[in-house]
Amino acid sequence: MRGRKPKDVAMKILHGNPGGRAMMESSSGPFVCEPVVMPDGLSQLEQEEWCKLAETLKPILNRSSEGLLRVACSCYAEFMLADQVVRERGLTYQTDGEAGVVIRVHPAVKIRDSARLAYHRALIELGGSPVASTRVRKLPTKKTAAEEKTGTGRFFTR
Repeated sequence: MRGRKPKDVAMKILHGNPGGRAMMESSSGPFVCEPVVMPDGLSQLEQEEWCKLAETLKPILNRSSEGLLRVACSCYAEFMLADQVVRERGLTYQTDGEAGVVIRVHPAVKIRDSARLAYHRALIELGGSPVASTRVRKLPTKKTAAEEKTGTGRFFTR
C-alpha cells in the first residue's frame, strides 16, 4: 500500500481540514465525546495510567478509544517494569565465551525501548502526545433531545 492511510471524514473535521478540500459525507457519523470504561484485569500500573490518560484526554475520547487506551496502558506498564529491571541490573551483563568474557546488552533494554516506542505510538493515535494534541480538537458531547429538535448546539468546540 502506498502513501498515508486514509482518514475518516469525521477525523478530518476534528483535525480542522487544513487542506480545505471538499469532503464527502461520513458514513460512520460524527465522533461524540463519551466516558471510557476501565476494563477488568488491569495491573496496578495499568490502572494508574488508565486513570491519568482518561482524565487528561477526556475531551477527545469516546468508547471506540478504549482498546487503544488499553494498549497504551499495557505498553506503559511494560516500559516501567523493564525500566526497573534495567535500573537494578544495569544495561549490560557478562558471559563467559570461547574468547573470554563477553559483555552483552541486557534483554530488558530492548523490551524497555520497544515498549516505550509502542506507548508513544499509541499516544499519538489517541491524540495524547504534546504534538498530536495540537492537531485534535475537543469532541462534541451528545446533544440533548431539545437540541436535536431545534438544531442548536455546535458540532465542534474549541
